[in-house]
Amino acid sequence: MIGEVKRRTGWENIDRVELHGNYSSGRNCVAYSGKNQFKYYFRTYGDERMMKFEER
Repeated sequence: MIGEVKRRTGWENIDRVELHGNYSSGRNCVAYSGKNQFKYYFRTYGDERMMKFEER
């Protein structure tokens, strides 16, 4: 997930990530790098492979 955020934003560093949700419904997140933020949603399979990743 962190790698996907870095790839989409071009950021080298992520200061923190806020996660809300759970395994079954997925997680709404906000990643922060300095004063920048990136909102996204992700959901994984039981073996941790990415099922869905959407910018929000």
